[in-house]
Amino acid sequence: MKISIKYKILFPILSIIGIMYITTMGYLINKMYVRNINDGKQFIDAIARENANMISENLSREIHITRTLANTFETAEQISKEKQKKFHLDIIKNVATKNLDFLSIGISRQLFVLDKNWKKKYGRERYTYFREIDGSLSLEDITLDKKGEDKNGLYHKIRKNNIDVLLDPYFGDFNEGKKKLMTSICIPVRKNDKFIGLTVTDISLERLNNIIIKIKPVMGLNAFLLSNSGTYVVHTDSALVGKFIGDIQKNTVIQFEIDKLIKQGKSISFIDDNKDDEKYYVSFVPVKFGGDIKPWSLAVAVPMSELVKEAKETVFFASLIGIVGLIITIFFIIIIANSIVRPIIKSVDFAKKIAEGDLTANIFIKDRNDEINELVRNLEYMVANLKKMISKVKETVTVVKKNSNYLKTSSYKVSEGNNIQASSAEEVAASIQEMSAVIEQNTNNANKTALIADNSAKNIKISEKNAILATKLMEQIAEKIIIIDEIAFQTNILSLNTAIEASHAEQYGKGFAIVARDINRLADKSKILAFEIKEMSEKSLSISQKTSALLKAIVPSILKTSELVNYISVSSKEQNVGAIQVNNAVNNLNQIIQQNTNEAFQMAEQSKILAKYANYLNESITFFKT
Repeated sequence: MKISIKYKILFPILSIIGIMYITTMGYLINKMYVRNINDGKQFIDAIARENANMISENLSREIHITRTLANTFETAEQISKEKQKKFHLDIIKNVATKNLDFLSIGISRQLFVLDKNWKKKYGRERYTYFREIDGSLSLEDITLDKKGEDKNGLYHKIRKNNIDVLLDPYFGDFNEGKKKLMTSICIPVRKNDKFIGLTVTDISLERLNNIIIKIKPVMGLNAFLLSNSGTYVVHTDSALVGKFIGDIQKNTVIQFEIDKLIKQGKSISFIDDNKDDEKYYVSFVPVKFGGDIKPWSLAVAVPMSELVKEAKETVFFASLIGIVGLIITIFFIIIIANSIVRPIIKSVDFAKKIAEGDLTANIFIKDRNDEINELVRNLEYMVANLKKMISKVKETVTVVKKNSNYLKTSSYKVSEGNNIQASSAEEVAASIQEMSAVIEQNTNNANKTALIADNSAKNIKISEKNAILATKLMEQIAEKIIIIDEIAFQTNILSLNTAIEASHAEQYGKGFAIVARDINRLADKSKILAFEIKEMSEKSLSISQKTSALLKAIVPSILKTSELVNYISVSSKEQNVGAIQVNNAVNNLNQIIQQNTNEAFQMAEQSKILAKYANYLNESITFFKT
């Protein structure tokens, strides 16, 4: 499947950018989400700390007043015993009058301090001012524990430990049996760090409800105040006030050891998923009062859905911004890709037209200072050079085609001329060969004639002595003539065979046919001559005697004839040698002519091939439109 270069560029770039963008945005959004949640948690922690400080300040005033009373009572030990009681009563009445938040203020003094004769550790005198419904104060003055202290009682524990105590909240009777949530601040009176009495103030805790109720920065937030023992002091659900947290949220208390951390006065925050309906982020912050008083703890619980609500909104808007940014980025990338791809596509279309042979094609692209502009200009330069090259090739093809046709024609003419020359050379060679045979025959005949003449001369000289020998020689000549007759017969047969072979060779055996014909003619002549010589020999035999006489007279002529015949024989030999050389030269010339003929034919064929390829090249060039 063909994929456009545009998508080949866009796909990897957009994929990488998309992956990087999504990864980065996912990371940042996740960081923002986590950060917003952490910021929310820190915000809840800060709210808890702020309100814990408010509660601490709210209660610390009464604690500080109570502690000041205790310190005042310590210094009052220097006053006489008779005046001490009045001094104490005046002070606590004055404080109760000025501080309406106190429900009661009282002091207990050990009897061994008041009466030197009292030797026991237990026994105390207590006088307390209670606030009535109309705001007036009523005094209660009683003596307690003369017979012994309740070792399980609170007073005994405070005296024994000699520490400041803020009691767990309790519902006390107040004004005609009306229950009111309150606590007591118990500060020992010491003399030389020895327990000699106890200052006690009762305060209402209902005012803390206003602080807890105002803690509503987030929808669904719950806030509650716990005493050091884990008892609910204040809760948005008033039904839980006075109950132990371990009874209400047992699993959570056990899981996070909340009761231990509260007693240790430590902060703790966690996500409580022990509720079926929803998870809560809970932050416990200690409410410290200073001195030996054990801290309480303020808890703020917020539904995680509310805590992450803002984080989700932030994530949503961040995602929306990210998506818009991604779309804008993709948009600009596509624009940039198009600005790169469009010239390339035009260049491809331009190159395609060039590939299809259309050299008249043009490419129109705005000038741009980059590699694409350089590519386009080089394509245009290439087409211009290609047009020039095609034009030159066309001219060259025309010249080659014309010259190849001329060369083909000339080669055929040369080949035909060589064929004619070869035929003529073959005829000349055949004639020379025939002439050479005749010369050779004449030479042989001349040699024989010279020999006969010499013998005749000798015989003429000794003819008289050798008449009988001449007769024998004539007989021998007759026998030789018979042999010559047989040779002529065999030659005739040979010439017939040669003529048959020449007829088989058709045109190429033309020369052999002529030679066979000449040989046949010579054989016939030889046969006729042999017959004639035979008759002459017979006649010569009969007239040999007459000839013997005549030979004497013609000896000088015969000798002269013998000399001339020798000259003719020598000349015939020389002619035979020359004829052989001429025959060899003609044969060599014939071979050269045959080679030239073949070369001319090959040249003609090559010129035809050259013309053929010139036509092919011309057809190929016509593919281009210029």
